[in-house]
Amino acid sequence: MDLTIEQILQKGIEAHQAGQFQEANRLYNSILKVQPKHPDANHNMGVLTVGFGKAQEALPFFKTALEANPSVAQFWLSYIDVLLQLTKKDEAKAALNQAKKYNLMGDGFDALKKKLSSLEQTSNLDFQNQVLPQDQLEAVINLYNQGLLQQVLGKTSELLKSYPDSAILHNIQGAANNGLMQFNAAIKSFKEAINIKFDFPDAHNNLGIALQEQGKLEEAISAFEKSLSINPNYADAYYNMGIALQKQGNLVKAIEACNKAINLKPDFADAHNNLGLALQEQGKLKEAISAFNNALSINPSYTEVHYNMGDVLKEQDKMEEAIKAYQRALTIKPDYAQAKHMLSALTGKSTNVAPREYIENLFDKHAKNFDKSLVNELDYQTPRIILELAKKKHGDGLLGSILDLGCGTGLFGSEVKEFCEHLEGIDISKSMLEQARHKNIYDKLNHVDIVEYLSTANLEFDYFISADVFIYVGELSEVFRLIKSRNKRPGKLIFSTEHTEKEGFTLEKSGRYSHSKKYIESLCDKFSYSIVHFSKIDLRKEKGVFLTGGLYLLNF
Repeated sequence: MDLTIEQILQKGIEAHQAGQFQEANRLYNSILKVQPKHPDANHNMGVLTVGFGKAQEALPFFKTALEANPSVAQFWLSYIDVLLQLTKKDEAKAALNQAKKYNLMGDGFDALKKKLSSLEQTSNLDFQNQVLPQDQLEAVINLYNQGLLQQVLGKTSELLKSYPDSAILHNIQGAANNGLMQFNAAIKSFKEAINIKFDFPDAHNNLGIALQEQGKLEEAISAFEKSLSINPNYADAYYNMGIALQKQGNLVKAIEACNKAINLKPDFADAHNNLGLALQEQGKLKEAISAFNNALSINPSYTEVHYNMGDVLKEQDKMEEAIKAYQRALTIKPDYAQAKHMLSALTGKSTNVAPREYIENLFDKHAKNFDKSLVNELDYQTPRIILELAKKKHGDGLLGSILDLGCGTGLFGSEVKEFCEHLEGIDISKSMLEQARHKNIYDKLNHVDIVEYLSTANLEFDYFISADVFIYVGELSEVFRLIKSRNKRPGKLIFSTEHTEKEGFTLEKSGRYSHSKKYIESLCDKFSYSIVHFSKIDLRKEKGVFLTGGLYLLNF
């Protein structure tokens, strides 16, 4: 049965809202072929065209919609907003005056009036008649686009002596500092830009990025919200807010923000990728694959998406497909360490250690929900079991000075704090360390690799603890050697492994390492440790089944 125009329109709207932009485009166009002046179809085609980054091409659709039905407020709001995006100030002002004739008013129109007022006061994004010459602005932007960030800092500092009230110069200076990971300096620059020009959405957005890098997620989200209050169609701000919300563990709102970014900018591959990651974290694996496929349809060479696709396929136990996804990632980027690691895991190739970036990304991604997931959902008890073993073997009195190797969010630290005199922790995940800091249980925390720390730090500990950390380090020889040779007193090493009855250590399909008791015994013989305790334990659940762990206490 043939559909009516209104039924086709409704299907187009549903496709549009679901992010099926090509389908929405097809449906709206099918209406316009029959009724070229259909107001809703024209308006929605305009919105879709803006989302594709073609604001100028959207104007005729909005004009046609308004000619057909000038009493609809949303038609005027969409039209005026695009005029302002294109800095067509006079046309926007005239359109606002026309809308008044139809008694159209409200918050949306008030926001556009403020935006217009700001544009009318602005020349080259600068205030107070401080006109930065266009050629000098372009020279700075060219340096930035070439990645010459130190030169950008030098040039902006020089220009700001003559143009101290140039909001755009402060913003570019902040962006360069961001790129150099000088986040305090970046934040200062963005705040200067905002003080000069409060309704500067780019500066608020960039401030949010810098705050997010510092782990200040609430402040970052607030900055993104301010950016969006100025420009509700700012896809990048929605995308960045989605990342912050995801790091916060608020997956529902993160997905909502990603979808808004995609609705505004359908070809936003990064947003499709982030949507996939959030859906994956929710356990919605089919939907995650769909999001990754959307990202790849936009950018087939998007390496990280191929890798992320491999991870989801692995979770679905589709190992052959996962292997192909990792291989595609490596075809594009042959030195992609994370993809190499997982390909090795799935194809049975032996390696000595997981790449640092693999471990960092893995734990940064899960830091916010790590404790809840591991303890409540996976029944992880290893920190408590290690503490009970230490107390049993130690006897009366405090345990002394402890180094928590790979301390993560501080699960072991929380258990042991009241039973030791001094507690230090190290980890390579900044996000995990941020969670540990909030608990205020460690005397000292360091963001550093285990081998690097053991090689350079002043080691004077009674206990070295490693709970579920050696599962990311296959070859443990260097760790054992450094602890024994560099610690200034005799001590104890307590650790857990994923246990295997195979020889040596094995890179499992999970991407983690298992270690045999014979392997640990060989290290003890080589570096003069004595095994005081070994037992098999239930480590944690994986897919509903407990993994078998090995629990060791060594004297040295």
